[in-house]
Amino acid sequence: MVRENYPCGGIRRAFSCLSREEGWRRLETPIDRLEETRRLNTARGQAPSNDVNAKPRLVFFYSATSGRCRRLEGLLANILRLRRNHEAFEVVRVDIGERPDLAGRFRIDVVPTFLVIEGNRVVRRVISPKGVELKRELAKWLV
Repeated sequence: MVRENYPCGGIRRAFSCLSREEGWRRLETPIDRLEETRRLNTARGQAPSNDVNAKPRLVFFYSATSGRCRRLEGLLANILRLRRNHEAFEVVRVDIGERPDLAGRFRIDVVPTFLVIEGNRVVRRVISPKGVELKRELAKWLV
């Protein structure tokens, strides 16, 4: 772990910086961190679904500078578009550059990585898939 000088004096990956005005606060579990990401996405204008617990969450860890991540994001959109699977998942996009704490907590070493979370458990992890692999791994939840 790399120690950096932060207002809290702690380790970077153990804290989430909401903004300089809001300050630092400890996030206890990965689900708390996802809830915080969802709150931030809502503040940015990306509305979450109404019933979060009914649908599994598809968490997409990506890097803004990776061409492979951009290609897989388009492929994911096509997979969800086929047979009207838009409502199969609540898709949560996490940029590892903005949220290294989440990447560390979920042990994300390679991007792109997809996690399927049902309830509070990770039920599927897909690491750097090819197109056919992604569709096959998500087939259980697709119509």
